[in-house]
Amino acid sequence: RAGDTVLVTLPRTTASTTVAAGEDAHMLATMQRSGLRVAHEDDACAVVVKPAGFHTLGRSRRTIGHILQFLLRPSTRPDAVPAPSPSHRLDARVGGLLLVGKTVSAAAWFGAELA
Repeated sequence: RAGDTVLVTLPRTTASTTVAAGEDAHMLATMQRSGLRVAHEDDACAVVVKPAGFHTLGRSRRTIGHILQFLLRPSTRPDAVPAPSPSHRLDARVGGLLLVGKTVSAAAWFGAELA
C-alpha cells in the first residue's frame, strides 16, 4: 500500500567485486568499439571477429579469452564448458576470426582439426 515500507536485504559484495565487474563491462565496450563482434554463434561454438591490438589469451582480464564469457550466450548442451574459450590464438597485432568452443566436444573437434 502507499506509504508502507519494504525492507530488502541485498547480498554483500566487496568494492573489488564491483570494480572488477565494471572493468569487464568497460573492456567489453572498448573491444566492441574496436571491432570485436560475433560473426556466428550456435549452442556448440562461435566465430568471433577479433580486432587487432588485443591479446587473445593471457593472465590479464583484458584479453579476448576473458571477455568471451560476457559476449557469448552460455551453451545449454550437457557438455557445455564453464566459460567459452578460443580454440587457437591470434597475435595481439593481428585481427581476424577466432574459433570458440562452447562445448567440450566442439573444443576437442577444433583442437583436432587445427593440430
